Amino acid sequence: MEVLKKYMALTNAHDFSKMAEFLHDDCVINFAGKEWRGIEALERYYVDAWNMLKDECYWETNVSWLKATETMKVCLYQYHYEGHTDEGKFISGTGKATNIFVPVDGAWKLIHEHLSKWA
Repeated sequence: MEVLKKYMALTNAHDFSKMAEFLHDDCVINFAGKEWRGIEALERYYVDAWNMLKDECYWETNVSWLKATETMKVCLYQYHYEGHTDEGKFISGTGKATNIFVPVDGAWKLIHEHLSKWA
């Protein structure tokens, strides 16, 4: 669905001013045992991630839409990332993701994301 493609494109743009427009005011992200709430915390989450891998590429596979209605879209997918650290070391990884999108004033926004590593 287009909403997930848009999220992937915004993630790969590494520009929080654009990403912020896509985040719901009550957005919560859970990753690595931590939680981020509120625009300032979310900005730290994205910017810190982008700074760790400056040329990071992030993408999804095995997408499954659990619910897709006029009021909510929920998907599960396998996420992948790869990029180089400041020291030039190549890093890549994969894990599981759950995303929930809701409409606000005619535009879909991310209200929740949960990321976890493969067990």
